[in-house]
Amino acid sequence: MNRATHYAFIYFIAGILFYYLRSYNVIIASVIAITGYKLANTILIDYIEEERILGLHSFRRDYYLVFITDYILALSILPSVALLWITRNTIFELAAFYSLLPLLFMLRYTSNMEKLVNELKVERDKIKELNEKFTRLSEISNLVRLKTPPDKILSYIAKMMTKDFGYRYALINLFDMENDRSIRIAYSGFDKKEFERLQKNAPTVSSRFELMKDEFKMSNSYFIPQGAVEIKEEETYTGEYTRMNENGAWLPKDVFFVPLIDEKGIMIGYISLDSPLNGKRPTIMDARVLEIFASEVVSALKLSAKFQDIVYRSQIDLQTGLYNHTSFFEYLRTLLEHRNKHKKLYLLMLDMDNLKNINDKYGHLVGDRAIKRVVECIKSSVRKKDFVARYGGDEFVVILENVTFDTLRSIVDRIQLSRMFLKGVKEELTVSIGVAAFPDDALKSKMLINQADKALYIAKNNGKARICFATNNKIRQKGEFL
Repeated sequence: MNRATHYAFIYFIAGILFYYLRSYNVIIASVIAITGYKLANTILIDYIEEERILGLHSFRRDYYLVFITDYILALSILPSVALLWITRNTIFELAAFYSLLPLLFMLRYTSNMEKLVNELKVERDKIKELNEKFTRLSEISNLVRLKTPPDKILSYIAKMMTKDFGYRYALINLFDMENDRSIRIAYSGFDKKEFERLQKNAPTVSSRFELMKDEFKMSNSYFIPQGAVEIKEEETYTGEYTRMNENGAWLPKDVFFVPLIDEKGIMIGYISLDSPLNGKRPTIMDARVLEIFASEVVSALKLSAKFQDIVYRSQIDLQTGLYNHTSFFEYLRTLLEHRNKHKKLYLLMLDMDNLKNINDKYGHLVGDRAIKRVVECIKSSVRKKDFVARYGGDEFVVILENVTFDTLRSIVDRIQLSRMFLKGVKEELTVSIGVAAFPDDALKSKMLINQADKALYIAKNNGKARICFATNNKIRQKGEFL
């Protein structure tokens, strides 16, 4: 008996079993027919044929595995058998369905292809639009390189925000931290009279920082949805808006700020954008592209002595030449937002121990000299790349990045072991220090400052010239770091 005869016999057995048992139950008949088919197949094909061809005389374990695998696979056709049996009286309709099935698949495929083509077209248009925007960026860079007057560059950028980025209104603002006010320096989308009104009613710097909360952050920019905060009407401009009734639609009182950040990571101002022509709120990608252009605004500001003076006065404590309190907060916040948790950072908070006594005994002019002497000592003790700021009054802060504990010890020792005296003053100048570490003591800037401040408080309350670590509240005397 050849292989073809074997298969004919196997299918015959399955057909006979199903034919005589179908009247009882189709599913049971199908299971018995499949079982009979697989048993016959295993005996006639897998065993007898292999014995005849290869001369094997033992029923190998492999046959059991093959039988079980094929049997389970064959049982998977039972749902199809049931469907065919149920629809046996509508055979023509079923035949028509199976005939149309390929056509349905082709229609679905064509629909998917059309959708894919449309998506690719949208992506291509986005890339084209981005390319055009970055061409504009090179134009701005050329204007900066050719030392074009800053006012013209800023006006050009503001107009570009409305023309190329699709916003009806753009307003560029610079922070005057010394006087706690925002300066409107360029605009586009409304008339000069409205701009003058906005200049007159410019918000305070502190009020703008209050709006810029982490919950509203989008990349480095800030999107504040309508109703989330209260903004004074006189500080804003209400113009024309594209109305849309869908998710993600821009609302009249939505706020979008793109920050102006200098090379130290300190925010020196912002660009306010309003009323997108497409009626949609910005995406993270929109914000990131705008942030690249915002860096060109900073480059333009560097060319202006007038604006540079405002920036300098906004960032620097004029008495000591150190960064001021606001600059410190902004720098630390930006630094920790993007910092890897495996890269340690130390925050030192220093307080002069006896400035009040010196002021009372020798006068405030001598007290000012004492402050400058301590600043000289701090600056000479730290590295050039370390950030030093006046926190306020007789308090100072130092940010030490990428330092080992030994380097920290060396810097603190240099500060505390320095001989700080003033001519005509008997008392030695000393400082107490509170130390907090990122990420050990805190992950957020405000918490890290709070930890360093608590450590400083403990140091001050345990005598002069002490060091306290926020991690374990251990106190060290001057010269006893270890």
